[in-house]
Formats: sequence, structure tokens, C-alpha cells
Amino acid sequence: MARTAHRGGAHVAERTPQTPSAVREGSTIGLAVMAGNVMSYLLTLAAIRRLAPDSYGELAALLSVLLVGSVPMTGLQLHVALDVARGVPGAARAGLARGVGVALVVAAVGASGAPLVGGFLSVGDTASLVAVVASLVPLTVAGSLQGVLQGRRSFDRLAVVLLLQGVGKVGGGLLGLAAAPRPATVLVGMAFGAWLATLAGWLVAVGPVAPPRPALDVSRSVVLATVSVAAVLALANVDVVAARHLLAATPAGIYAAGAVLAKITFWAPQAVSVLALPRLADDAARRRVVLASLGVLVAVDGGVVLACAVLWRPIAGTVFGPGYADTGPLVTGFAVLGASWAAVQLLSYGALAAGDVGTAVVLWAGVLVEVTLLAAVRPRTPAGVLGVALAVGCGLGLAAAAVGRLRSGAPGARTALAEAAP
Repeated sequence: MARTAHRGGAHVAERTPQTPSAVREGSTIGLAVMAGNVMSYLLTLAAIRRLAPDSYGELAALLSVLLVGSVPMTGLQLHVALDVARGVPGAARAGLARGVGVALVVAAVGASGAPLVGGFLSVGDTASLVAVVASLVPLTVAGSLQGVLQGRRSFDRLAVVLLLQGVGKVGGGLLGLAAAPRPATVLVGMAFGAWLATLAGWLVAVGPVAPPRPALDVSRSVVLATVSVAAVLALANVDVVAARHLLAATPAGIYAAGAVLAKITFWAPQAVSVLALPRLADDAARRRVVLASLGVLVAVDGGVVLACAVLWRPIAGTVFGPGYADTGPLVTGFAVLGASWAAVQLLSYGALAAGDVGTAVVLWAGVLVEVTLLAAVRPRTPAGVLGVALAVGCGLGLAAAAVGRLRSGAPGARTALAEAAP
């Protein structure tokens, strides 16, 4: 069944959410997320193999900047998914309009800040910076599309959209890398791929419908969702950016290669969060969903950490290549770091659905602590940067859990975000 919303001369289907079995949902979205992650890691490993450590360090730092620039995309996705799951009238149409409007704003901000980012990261190739900015528009629009499908629990369509994004960005990046082993060619290819993937994803999600008029009526709930997402992504990327700034070119590239393992344990259980988010909109089931999801997350990431602890020598020598042998002793530490980020992200989703902004405040405080420690200590080795990141990441996981537990038992905890919702 479907309802059709009309606004601004265009129509968007408001489908009734489907409820297939949990096993089928998990299998569908899990495979899509896994495939996307595998493709991303293939691009990363190909870049590590073809680029010198200093060039790969530059690429990794710019990819981290791109991920941070995608924060509004994820914030919109969370907000739209929760609104659609709760049955807010017109939520899908409004979400798409906001996606287009916010994409234009993000691109303008990115273009104005590109010279500062280039100077801070010692990036001399203007094409790399232009490509990063050009990628932000389709990625932001894609976030609103994914939020609509996630809120409806249309996981089949969501899986297709996620696969399109993976094939587009990674395929474009690989073509750029094959054309010339430079960070700029990789990023330009990824930008073209992101545009093509988002156009195709639009057809899958809403059909051949013209984009709505851009909307900038961003509510406080969208802002708070974006702030929460920004805290997690900043936490998961500040170490790579700091390593690029604090370390010499080769050690920074070695750290960036090791950080791939942190990203693996961060993104490996993403299907858990994707499936959990619509269910977190249910107040009665939220605590049970968070605990069950944490159990699955621990099982998945625990396996990755154990494998790294046993196989760190072949991982460093065979997977990354002889130029990154110094990463070996740090492999397990990077895996633990990524697992801590995944736990923090899941806990922040639960807090966001409950209308509790206290966890976001704690996370941003942790990011500021990490930046302050790195600036004060100024580590000169990859191990030094990793030590600071590990201390903050694991500490924040415990702090977020403690804050969530305290707030869940406090009367009137559902404030701020819940009251701010339009």
C-alpha cells in the first residue's frame, strides 16, 4: 500500500513500512553493508599498494575530511529515518527537500573552507580539494534517500541504494587510481562515481520524480542529530588528521594504513545499527534493542580483534605490503580502537532516539580532550598517536554507557530533542 504526498508540484510515494522477518532484514542489509565495506577496503588496499606512504597519508587525510564533511548527510538520515518510522505526516517529502537544501549549503561551506584545509594538511593539489567539495552534494542528498528507506524498513531498496553508492564511489576511485597513481585522480573518480550513484539511487528510492524545491527550514532536531553524528565521526577521524599534521610524511602514512583496521572494526557491525535505528523509535523496546545490538557488536568486533591479535604479522606484511611493516605491532590496538568507536556510535543512536543530548555533550567533550592531549603531548610516532586515541575512545565508550544508564532512569529524560521535533 502507498500514500502519495503532494508539495511544490511534485509527488513522492509515502509507502507503508514493510515488516519482513528479522532474519531476512538482517541478511539483506547485512550483505549490502558488507559488500560496500569490502569494496571500500579494496580501494584502500589498492591505494596503499600503488601510492607511496607520503601520498597515501595525504589521501587518507582527505578521505577523513570528506567523511567529516558528510556529517550533515548522516544527521539527516537519522532524523528522517526516525520521523518516517514514527509516522510523522509528510516526513519523506520534507526529508528529501531538506536533503537538497542542506547539500547546497554544505557545498558552499566546503568551497570556502577548502583553502584552509589544504594549508593545514599540506595539500598542494587543488584538484584534490575541488573533488572533495564536489562529492559533498550527492552524498548529502543520498543521506536523505537512505533515511526515507530506513524509516520505512524498505531494506531491499535500501540495500540497492547502498550497493550503488559503493560501486559508484569505489569504482570511480579505482578508475582514477588506474589512470594515475595520485590522490587527486582517486578523489576525482570518487566524485564522479558519487554523482552517478546518487542519481541512480534517487530512481530506486522515489522513482522518476523531480527533486523538490530546496528547503532550509532545518529544525532543532535535525541540528541535534547532526551534532551527535558529528561527534562520533570526529572521534573516528581526528587521529588520522592529527597524525598527518604531527608526524613526518612516512610515519603519517604508516599510521593511516594501520587506521584502516580501526575503520574495519568500526564499520564491520554497521548493519546492526542500520537495523536497530527504526526500532529505537519505540520507547518501550529501546533499552532491549540497544542491549541486544551491543551483544551482536561485541561478537562481531571481538572476532576481528582476536584475528588481529593472532595474525598481526601476516596482516602487516602481506596485506599492507613491505613498506608498512612498522604497522605490525600496532595492529591489535587499531582493531580495539575501531571497536570502541562502534560501541560509542550505537549508544549515541539510542540516546538520540530517546531525546537525550547528554551523550552528545559527553562525546564532544571527549573529542576536545583528544585534540588537547595530542596538541599538548605532540607525539612523534604512530604508537604515540594511537595511545592517545585508544585512551579517549575506550573512556568515551564507558562514559556514554554510564550517562545513558543514569538518564534512562531519570524522570523527564525525554527532553531537548523530543520537544524540538517539528
